Amino acid sequence: MFDSSICDSKLFLVQVDVGDFLRFNSCVLYTEDNSEQPLINIEVVAHVTRPELRSSEVSNTFYFTFTVRPEAKATTNGSRIRKVVPATEEEARLILERMDSKKLGSRA
Repeated sequence: MFDSSICDSKLFLVQVDVGDFLRFNSCVLYTEDNSEQPLINIEVVAHVTRPELRSSEVSNTFYFTFTVRPEAKATTNGSRIRKVVPATEEEARLILERMDSKKLGSRA
């Protein structure tokens, strides 16, 4: 179904060593329902856990943008990408920050 993805940006905060555990959390931040190229914007946060230190912290944050294959769009009988609605004020702030970041990046 998905055609391609672009890793829009990545942020490395903490080194991950051999033996560390990684836990990934992801969420769809927002979608862009464009009839030519619908987009799905996803944030993935990687947490590194060091068992011997009993610590866990954010290691990396990645942003991906996916689109839908043309043949998948043709077989959906006019179905559209669902609009994502934030459940909390914090989620809304995160989405706005990401949208602003993408706009600034496209002007550079």
